[in-house]
Amino acid sequence: MKLYVLIRNDLSDSQMAVQAGHVVAKYAAKNHQINWDKQIFVYIKITKYKLYKCMLKLTLDSKYFEIFREPDIGNKITAIACLCDDDTFKRYKLF
Repeated sequence: MKLYVLIRNDLSDSQMAVQAGHVVAKYAAKNHQINWDKQIFVYIKITKYKLYKCMLKLTLDSKYFEIFREPDIGNKITAIACLCDDDTFKRYKLF
């Protein structure tokens, strides 16, 4: 299992880094007992549309994920984090 972090690609590189940090911190804070054996992060830069599509897929597949809403840009969702196997996001391009 790897911790996948999907970040909106319409943000600057520094904003993407900050949003990724926020969502990982939120995920870790809410999941004290996660089984993250290899401790590998996978970052994926993604469009806003595909981010919402992934959230729907994860919900339909009953996979737990965290979202981060950035207050400085109207509380919009900027990133999600999910502990998944390699097949979940294999078709997406890495950051």
